[in-house]
Amino acid sequence: MDDERGYEIFLKEGHNIKEKQKEKDVVKEKEALLEARLRLTHYRLVGFWLTIILSSMGFILSLYNLFLIMNVKK
Repeated sequence: MDDERGYEIFLKEGHNIKEKQKEKDVVKEKEALLEARLRLTHYRLVGFWLTIILSSMGFILSLYNLFLIMNVKK
């Protein structure tokens, strides 16, 4: 009889250990996902500012080109 109760306790403890390991895995997975989101957000922000800078440079160069064209025709 004691062997049966001991086996039941063993099964319950084993189930609790598995649940704790799953919780740890879930926490690690959430941390990894958060880190990946932060990294991708950083890349998006860098890409956004690079796009703004390149667009501004193109606009300034086009204005300079128009200025040069207008001065040559005078």
